[in-house]
Amino acid sequence: MTLAATTLSSSMILVDQTTVPRASPDVLSGLGGALAEGQWILTANILPLAALMVFGGRVGDLLGLRRVFLAGGGHLYGRDGSGR
Repeated sequence: MTLAATTLSSSMILVDQTTVPRASPDVLSGLGGALAEGQWILTANILPLAALMVFGGRVGDLLGLRRVFLAGGGHLYGRDGSGR
């Protein structure tokens, strides 16, 4: 069970961190942006992730890691499944 949870959480992070860098060149060329704007886009994606990981760790300490992990995974997959 622990291996499945670790694999699932690693997969969620991998998908999130590969989507924005992969889409950035197409978005920038469509908007007529330069490389500097692309760096800002990546920073704007990574900085909140880092802050929310620290916050999520603290919430996990207070409410229980399993409960927080299941709530976060349910939110992510529920949101992706609903198209929002």
